[in-house]
Amino acid sequence: MKKEVKEMNKYICLINEMYNNNIRLHSPLQSIACGMPTALLEILCVSDGIEEVISVGDRKESIGWILYSYEMVKNNTEYYKTKYGINGYIFSDDGAGNVFVMKEDESIYLFNAIEGEENYFAKSLVEFWDINIDVVPNSLSNEERADNLVKKYGFDFTRISKSEIKDLIEKEIENYQDGSSEYIRVLCGYLFCIGDYEDAELIERAKYNINFDVGCMIDREWIEALKGNMSDEDKQAQIQAFIEYYEII
Repeated sequence: MKKEVKEMNKYICLINEMYNNNIRLHSPLQSIACGMPTALLEILCVSDGIEEVISVGDRKESIGWILYSYEMVKNNTEYYKTKYGINGYIFSDDGAGNVFVMKEDESIYLFNAIEGEENYFAKSLVEFWDINIDVVPNSLSNEERADNLVKKYGFDFTRISKSEIKDLIEKEIENYQDGSSEYIRVLCGYLFCIGDYEDAELIERAKYNINFDVGCMIDREWIEALKGNMSDEDKQAQIQAFIEYYEII
């Protein structure tokens, strides 16, 4: 057991160094799951998922998952296997709608749902995080990133994780990628469709705290609807307009 803990700490130390100590660990996975690659289990048995965080005043706020929790790995793996026929374990993503897949031999591939392609990325988790130190996560254009979001989530709003959408918005506000406003607009549109009163504030921050172009692209009506300043009928019309606009992608 001591040897295993030493190896697990190696992974977590590497992650911590990469993210400049801005990570959040969780309680260890209590029940050992069979069938998952050893490299993933070793980390999950120390921390059931690892989040990237930022300092907001005197507290730390999550802006995304570096390594999914066991439940997230299980659910995403099942989803991608059913929808795309992917074999392997979905354990993380690149923040642009593409997911990382670990195979049985612990090699890692990046899956692009738009192209329906898996591309080799790394031979192990150590190489994976070493590579990520030098990789610009959002190498795609904002239009391509928006396309990936629509392809990934679709319009079955009961299946979309609100916390995941909010994490992506927070991350984009913190590190906005120059270019068109399409990516942040799609994210805010999804939050409008699945959100409620408390989510209006985040859309407002995206609309007013990035730049003029983003402010123009994010609909004020979404904020008003979530605040209750719009009839249910008009809100549903706004949701339908969002769907119809992006269904053509």
